[in-house]
Parts: sequence; C-alpha cells; structure tokens
Amino acid sequence: SAKKAEQRQTMTLKELEDAIQTVAGAVMICYPMGLPPWDPVKDMLEGTEELAGTAASKVVHDPDTVQMFFASKPMVRSNPLSVHTGKNEKTKVVVKLVKKGGHAPAKEPAVDAETQKAMMAFYHKKKQEQEALLADTDDDFTNSSWASSNSLKSSLIGTGGGLRFR
Repeated sequence: SAKKAEQRQTMTLKELEDAIQTVAGAVMICYPMGLPPWDPVKDMLEGTEELAGTAASKVVHDPDTVQMFFASKPMVRSNPLSVHTGKNEKTKVVVKLVKKGGHAPAKEPAVDAETQKAMMAFYHKKKQEQEALLADTDDDFTNSSWASSNSLKSSLIGTGGGLRFR
C-alpha cells in the first residue's frame, strides 16, 4: 500500500496471501457461478497459471537463479545495499534483473531518439553556419569609403566624396 511505501516497510508473504484472498472474495461476489475456465484470474487464484509463451513470463524471475545489476555492476546478495549505492538515503536505485551467469544488461541511452534527432539537427545547422563563415573571406570592407587609408588626406584637401562636379 502507499502508506507502507511511505513508511519504507516491505510486504510480507502473509500480506500478499491476504491480498489474493481479498481478490478471491471479490471475484466470488461478482461471479457467484464461478469464473469461466479460460479466465486468467481463475488460473491465478487456483495457482495453475502457466506463464510460458506469454509476455508475463519475461517479467517473472526465479529468485534463486537471478542476478541483480546496478550501474552496470553485479550486486552481491550478501552485501548490504549501502555497499553498492552509498549512504545517501535519497538515491534512486534502478536494478536490472538477468539470469545468473548472464551478461550485464544493455545500458539505456542517455537521451531519447527525439531529443537526439533535435540535437543532431541543431549541430548540423551550426556546422553549416560555421562553414559559411569560414568560406566568406570577409574582405568586402576594403572597398568601403570608411576603410580607405587615404580618407583623412582627401577630406583635408577637399577631394573627399562630398564634392561633385557637373
């Protein structure tokens, strides 16, 4: 329950069995004639649920043959959690489960595909702008009147751009 999660208490096997009994009671009230034989809830309540070949079979792991990985490193069962994660209580721990003896699970990408696509588009745009700036020799100013080295002399003599002859 949310209250137990806030108090950081773990669920016991008895509490899980009580929750299953509560579901069984609710099903008995809703279906007094019983569930149909193909209903997966009936199999779950009777303990005859077969997960082989279903998506749920990939989620269920045998506790004796599972290996836990945190930060791409295997976690040793005998060590306390603080050995692997440190003493900070606010650390978020994402543990990956694989079969014992298996390889470390693949790392998740740092950014999702959409963000990476946007970042690559921004990078290429900036690269094109940089290439355009490098290709431009930027010597157009040498033909300007303000950049002429003789402009002071011509303005003092009076032959600057201000005189016109008709």
